[in-house]
Amino acid sequence: MSIDSNLADLRKADVVVTDGGIETWIDFNSDYDLGDLGTIGMLDDGPGRAVLVDLETRYIKAARKHDLEIVIGTPSWHGSVNRLVAAGHPEEDVERLNRSAVWLVRALRREVAHGRGFVAAVMGPFGDGYRPEDSLNVEQARSVHQRQANALADAEPDFLFAVPLPAADEAVGICQAMAASGAAYVPSFLIGADGRLPDGTPLGEAIGRILSEVDIAPLHVSVSCVHPRTFVAGYQAAQELVGADNLRLVAELKANGSDLPKETLDGSKQLHSDDPVQWAADMVAARDAAKLRIVGGCCGTDERHIAALAAALTS
Repeated sequence: MSIDSNLADLRKADVVVTDGGIETWIDFNSDYDLGDLGTIGMLDDGPGRAVLVDLETRYIKAARKHDLEIVIGTPSWHGSVNRLVAAGHPEEDVERLNRSAVWLVRALRREVAHGRGFVAAVMGPFGDGYRPEDSLNVEQARSVHQRQANALADAEPDFLFAVPLPAADEAVGICQAMAASGAAYVPSFLIGADGRLPDGTPLGEAIGRILSEVDIAPLHVSVSCVHPRTFVAGYQAAQELVGADNLRLVAELKANGSDLPKETLDGSKQLHSDDPVQWAADMVAARDAAKLRIVGGCCGTDERHIAALAAALTS
């Protein structure tokens, strides 16, 4: 953990926002072509880095306008060794690009947020976050994700952040890898209105497996890539399922801007997203329902949503 880490402040903070959508913002609000590697592929490209800086600056300013701390995610979601090698990169780029992603966000915190806020080093699942059939077993996940976890931790973020996790086995393995890196870590699960991960595991049971199968407990637990109304329904349903006591660790929601099904959103030529003020109201309701401390955006949200959320949280 870096000497300039703000992790102690995050542990005790009651109201924190996160940044919003990244890939969806770039797809629909810029002329930049993400390519197969997504945002980590932008780090070696001057115009790409400029887009990333501009986007995260928008989010930081939206939070700071209301004197709120912000969690800033690194552009490293596709930075695992399997994805980089498949895209033609040498294995050594796992270290180079992941460290670069963290250093970029640390610089934004220093220069734009004036040292305020938190750096979340982002990792993604092996496959599609909505397809549990693409996920790995525990041992495979620990092995595949360890190199990226180590590279991110070496660059000294505040914590590692794995998102979105669709299956309990891979969640355990990736958490083992993150814990072994020596950094604080946060798993972020995808859940449905039934309170279960896409692989059918109740949210509380998945959290319980991490607590029992990983040597170090997570900083907290997050839910992501779902609409706030879906989150509320899922959180309430999970209270009636196995592991309900573990829901006390859920402290964060990064929510989508639309509640339309993924099948409708995939390949859409226009961005579907709720009105920012209505979305912010739904987020506040979700925060209150689950006693969350950290709330922000995911797919389909932009700086208007984060600004509306920051205003609603401080009104």
